[in-house]
Amino acid sequence: ADIHTVMNSKGEALLGFGEAKGKERALNAARLALANPLLEEKSIKRAKGALINITGPKDLTLNEVNEVMSIIHKEADDDAQIIFGAVIDERLEDLLKVTVIATGLEAFESREEKPKRIETIDFEALLSKERSLLAGKNEEYLDIPTFIRKK
Repeated sequence: ADIHTVMNSKGEALLGFGEAKGKERALNAARLALANPLLEEKSIKRAKGALINITGPKDLTLNEVNEVMSIIHKEADDDAQIIFGAVIDERLEDLLKVTVIATGLEAFESREEKPKRIETIDFEALLSKERSLLAGKNEEYLDIPTFIRKK
């Protein structure tokens, strides 16, 4: 029933996956799941709901689960309905996996790239300025590479 409630949110649903090993595996796996390219340019901040799955080895601690959920709650909208579950998988050894399904996101905006601003350079003005700076200087001096001149 809870899963149905979260998945029933209108809008897009997106996935994020993260996995990590080592001392800060919970922190790193959660961050990777939220920064996952599958979440594209969307953020969990605008999600109306989220399903979170934390899968870890037999040494997975409640502290690590709380750490993952703390990161998710900081990123999520204050009104988002978040449901999570934790699973032990003894085959994972030191690996901790976090899966995020964010639901209720607004429909994708146009994927067309916005035109980039192009700056034009007035080469004549630039050359003129350079010539005026070089005026009166010994041009033979410029034939010597800078690194040799600075010795």
